[in-house]
Amino acid sequence: MTVGAVSDIARIRRVHPALGRDILKLRVNAEAFVRVPRCDDLEANGKQVGFSMPESIWDVAWRADQFFMEASPIHETMRRLSRILDEMQIPFAIAGAMAANAHGHKRTTADVDILIRRDDLQRFKAAHIGRGWVDKFEGSKNFKDAVTSVNVDTLIVGDYPGDGLPKPVAFPPPETVSVRNAEGVPIIRLETLLELKLASGMTAAHRLQDMADVIQLIRVNQLPLEFANRLNPYVADKFRELWRAAQVDEDY
Repeated sequence: MTVGAVSDIARIRRVHPALGRDILKLRVNAEAFVRVPRCDDLEANGKQVGFSMPESIWDVAWRADQFFMEASPIHETMRRLSRILDEMQIPFAIAGAMAANAHGHKRTTADVDILIRRDDLQRFKAAHIGRGWVDKFEGSKNFKDAVTSVNVDTLIVGDYPGDGLPKPVAFPPPETVSVRNAEGVPIIRLETLLELKLASGMTAAHRLQDMADVIQLIRVNQLPLEFANRLNPYVADKFRELWRAAQVDEDY
């Protein structure tokens, strides 16, 4: 990491301490912020090779700041989609990282996850695909906000988290597991969020972020070990294991 990059990170942390962990991650990401050759410096087969310059640390920090102030394109998409689904009287709930943020675990994300029934999803798509929203690809259950370019990933009621195989934890009806925030957006309850993330991480080795989210949710909400008794027995032991991991003091 260059001296200038380290200086930039230190300045960002002084200006906006709330960026916290995300700024610390920039220390690692900053290693990628090296000078790359200009387009006219290199040629391949007689043709110029194009390179895209990496974002500056300030650009990344600005976007993170917008996210934590809830003024990001991701928040815009969440609010716009929520208004449309409410107008259509379609039950849904915000899940994933945006729900984790609502429950106190502040971290950035690039998309919006929603819990929704399959037939309700098809009803929404029939009315709005091509009118401000686009399919990710033909036949995809997911879609994109054409205004903000933010992806929306759907969790279908009755399907299973993680590896997608049948298990005691399935995606539940959104109206039974959600509460509305101050803006009226339905957010899945903490218990449900933990169950889904635990079941996902337990059965899909590549879903390590789900386990990390559980640890941080335990910490920020100061959940007791006994909270495991409120969860589906399928994930209760894993919660206890991660609860013990969450007690490790990282200030060293």
